[in-house]
Amino acid sequence: MGPVLRFLDRLMPDPHPAFVFEIGGGGVVGARRDGSTVRKTAYRELPDTTQDSAGLALPEELATAIRDMLPEIGPHTSRMATLLLPDAAVRLAVFEFEKLPRRERDLRRAVAERFAGSLPFDVRAARIQHCRQSGRSRESVLALATPERYVEHCEEAVRACGLVPAFVGSATAGVLSLVGGKGMELLLRLSGGAMTLAAVTGPSVTLLRRISLPEGLHPDAAAATRDLLTDIVPTLAFAEGHVGGKIARVVLTGFGTLQRTLLETLPGHLGLPAVPLPIPGDASAECGPGLAGYVHG
Repeated sequence: MGPVLRFLDRLMPDPHPAFVFEIGGGGVVGARRDGSTVRKTAYRELPDTTQDSAGLALPEELATAIRDMLPEIGPHTSRMATLLLPDAAVRLAVFEFEKLPRRERDLRRAVAERFAGSLPFDVRAARIQHCRQSGRSRESVLALATPERYVEHCEEAVRACGLVPAFVGSATAGVLSLVGGKGMELLLRLSGGAMTLAAVTGPSVTLLRRISLPEGLHPDAAAATRDLLTDIVPTLAFAEGHVGGKIARVVLTGFGTLQRTLLETLPGHLGLPAVPLPIPGDASAECGPGLAGYVHG
């Protein structure tokens, strides 16, 4: 089990929650799971009027969407539920240390200090989760910071539907659980008006970047490719120089109608194979990538 999965797994109750909801892309995907198998899925849109100024779902509308899906994906004797939040609600980062603090409270304080000044919200009002990683030369931490108030709003929405919030985390962390084969891979994920770039080396996440795309991708595939390359090429070079190895392949998810074209054109520009995010064969087509990674990764 790699650190992304341990990151999720150690925060889960046992058994894992029967219900999983992934927020993002203007809607909510809900699923009822049985171990690593998704039994039923449903989807509800969240119109723009149900989102706050940051594009995040309001608790009342989120509760309405979840409550509306439950008859489709239920019933189940368990009332435990997981919520996977969109990138706009969280900040994922990799922090390197010469030596990691041994005590968890000291490590959490060190992680909060690293986050301080780089978050669009007050780190003192953040819910912080972290997972130790072993790097080639330095120890590192995969860390997640979320505004405490927004997490509480999401938990309130889950409780309003008669469910118990077991875990609130990141959809991108779920996606990362599906990446990381032999060698180093570069994940490109488009979600919520931003692109996440993550270098994954075996079981460890070695680099994370999130680049805002306020105007979205250019509708012309060639122009979109040129725009993306301005961020991909330097990230790729930095990842290889930082880790001291070569990227084996590029993994794409979330690019919609442009994804097929990008899979065909990026190899010629980068000299690397490009593949879609590997979704497990038994995952429902309606599963969001974060949900699929959380359940199957």
